[in-house]
Amino acid sequence: MENLKLLEKLYHDPKFGLRGPAALLYQARKINKNITRKEVVSYLHSNDAYTRHFPQVRRIQHNPWVANGPDSHHMADLAMLPTLKKKNSGFCYILVVVDVFSRYVFVRPLKNKECSTVTKAYEDILYSSWRIPSRLYTDKGTEFMGKIFRNFVQSVGISHMNPKNTNVKACYAENAIMRIKNKLEKWFTVSKDYRWVEILNEIVDGLNGTYMDSIGTCPKNVNWKNAQKVYNRLYGSVQSHQPRYKIGNTVRILLENSPFVKGTRAKWTEEIFKVIKVIPYDIPVYILADDEDREVDGIWYEEEMVLYNPTDG
Repeated sequence: MENLKLLEKLYHDPKFGLRGPAALLYQARKINKNITRKEVVSYLHSNDAYTRHFPQVRRIQHNPWVANGPDSHHMADLAMLPTLKKKNSGFCYILVVVDVFSRYVFVRPLKNKECSTVTKAYEDILYSSWRIPSRLYTDKGTEFMGKIFRNFVQSVGISHMNPKNTNVKACYAENAIMRIKNKLEKWFTVSKDYRWVEILNEIVDGLNGTYMDSIGTCPKNVNWKNAQKVYNRLYGSVQSHQPRYKIGNTVRILLENSPFVKGTRAKWTEEIFKVIKVIPYDIPVYILADDEDREVDGIWYEEEMVLYNPTDG
């Protein structure tokens, strides 16, 4: 109890306090040489100010999207080129679909992003290639969440998945969009012509025929004969981590990922959440509940949480 009072006094000192474990331990041992780092860390994780302004990890290591083989998982998103609409006969969007396993890219130019238009384009991709995935991941845009699109993917036996966390998007499709736009920008510079509709397929064919180190070959060359080799190259080096949190732990979550953002300068929520499930993936993730035991949407990585053990007082 005496050590707790000492740490409380030191932490709230505006000159030497309001710092992390190492600095607080250094100041505390000037007064009590027997105080331990464990006591300091335990105190800090019961402190409201420390946990609400806990240093944020800028780069979070996520679990890889593990696809079992070609066309097990696809991702889709829209590329937007609205400023070039007049130069491209009214086309200003591109539906981009990526096979997660092979990185193979499918595209269709669109004049609008209405659900019916996107559905027709996606239907054309599936029936012209006959590469129908088991799962399709998209964001929660109205073009993908509309009844027409959802009914279509269900009719062909595709499981349509949407990430619960609003900051999570169809990352492989976004990466493909970035590569397509990069090549288009270079073409615009070289040709001095901003018409992209006619050359889109050539550009995408080039991407599909380009060697990718991640899979050890070109996307167009991936098939079931070399799928095991590609799988080993993609996922063979993933290392497992032991979960840091346990069921029943109370935590704060990052405000930028929280559905409860209230416009504060603090990085972490004022609200306290409870760990109700640990999912032991290679990189552990967690399911949380609020103070009324209602499950919070999404899965949470350790870097998106900070332990908080409120004191009774």
